Amino acid sequence: MNMNGIPDWIMAICAVLSLIGAVISWWRAKLSNKARKRAQVQQEAATKAAETAQCHARAAVAQAKAAKEQAEIGKKQSEDIAALVAEVRSIREQGEKPRLKIFWNGSRHFNLRNTSKSSIVCTGIANADKFLKPPFKTPLTLKPGDITEGVFLTAHGRTGADALILEERNAPNLVVRFPPRPSS
Repeated sequence: MNMNGIPDWIMAICAVLSLIGAVISWWRAKLSNKARKRAQVQQEAATKAAETAQCHARAAVAQAKAAKEQAEIGKKQSEDIAALVAEVRSIREQGEKPRLKIFWNGSRHFNLRNTSKSSIVCTGIANADKFLKPPFKTPLTLKPGDITEGVFLTAHGRTGADALILEERNAPNLVVRFPPRPSS
């Protein structure tokens, strides 16, 4: 065997190995680019999905808030309707002449007068929770023509009421509407 040919063989083998390495590098770079593109597409899809989820969450929060507001409005309307029904019943039973009437005596003080021809025994105030404190003490007996003074105090989110709903012994509640309040 000739020694002069060995370096040529080694060079040929190195060239083939370099060519194989180059092909492998080219193939892996191509696979890496495909993987990078797939990752970018998946990242864009995930970003869009997250944005859509945030949009849906905001819409759900807005819908929940609107539903809560509608429920509060419905509750207030049902309370108003119940008070009106009680007032209509009371007026009907009284022959359209109110048995009790409110007269303002300043912006916070009012007088409750018995305008009927019989005594009225008020055992409680059904809507006392609408006021900071009950306008007057109960039980209370008002003879015909009698007057009692009340105080209309509100605070801490309590706005007062449009009417006093008075509990009467052995009778339906009496609804007495407040006239427009004088300015301070």
